[in-house]
Amino acid sequence: MTSEDEMKRQVSIVIPSYNGKELLSKFLPGVITAMERIRRDNNEIIIIDNGSTDGTGEFLKGMGKSVTVITLKGNSGFARACNLGIEIAKHDIVILLNNDVEVREDFIYPLLEGFDRDDTFAVVARSLLPHADMRNESITIGSFEEERFQLLRLGLGDEKIEHAQTCTNLYAAGGFSAFHKEKFLKLGGFDSLYFPFYWEDVDISYRAWKMGWRIIYEPRSVVYHHSHGTISREYLPEYIDLIYMRNRYLFIWRNLNDEKIIKAHAENLLQQEKSGWEGKNSLERKAFFEAFRKIRDVMARRESIVQESRLMDEEILKISANMRLE
Repeated sequence: MTSEDEMKRQVSIVIPSYNGKELLSKFLPGVITAMERIRRDNNEIIIIDNGSTDGTGEFLKGMGKSVTVITLKGNSGFARACNLGIEIAKHDIVILLNNDVEVREDFIYPLLEGFDRDDTFAVVARSLLPHADMRNESITIGSFEEERFQLLRLGLGDEKIEHAQTCTNLYAAGGFSAFHKEKFLKLGGFDSLYFPFYWEDVDISYRAWKMGWRIIYEPRSVVYHHSHGTISREYLPEYIDLIYMRNRYLFIWRNLNDEKIIKAHAENLLQQEKSGWEGKNSLERKAFFEAFRKIRDVMARRESIVQESRLMDEEILKISANMRLE
């Protein structure tokens, strides 16, 4: 893409925020600077103030016309806030950012380049963790091990795997990725099934893969994620772990359709229940039953997924596993 073409690109940035005044004061100015570098009057930054009570509204008033603020009466959750922001965004490419993400001023252009491909659903930035030796949380693959779906973040391991070239990726994190608006809305956006947080971005990315659309990892777009700045303040660690485990079950039941995988998963769950989940953390058992309460909603969603799928699980796990793009 030429510099002239880059300048013609228009983009919306959406930042959902709940009681994030302190974080926004640190990182929003950098987002504004990055957007100004695009030099397009029609680009926009939308803040979804998700019922904050910490003075966020007053702070954002001081930002003037640099941002558009949508104020909600209560905390509707991450998924609904993002969906609203994308629905009202003016442009076909929407970058979702967490309020605890610090951006480099040149992070936008590389994300936009990924949408030169018609089959691109989303492009994820290289997200480094300042509190964890700058490990990269963006590079992901999926596998099915021990009768459960495993989400593997390769850059967080001891070997700190990196990829210097753009490549496929299992999912685009909702906190530092660009999405194709039309495709995002066609899939129904982030699903409130996963309320209040976690796995909604994995879910929609996996459903995009089922449609034959690609998720791309772009290492030239760099951000710094001061991770869980909001969640860890609002919820206890045990509750956060419970929701993660519960939502993993919901993801499996909604999306996976490989008969061998489904059979192995079901047999394992039956055996665990018969044995009283012997050797299993009690929190895992609680998470299973919390997920099972939503089984009717899951099955209603699953029917449409099975009908529309163009790729099977085995294919998705293979082609999404960081294959280099030419």
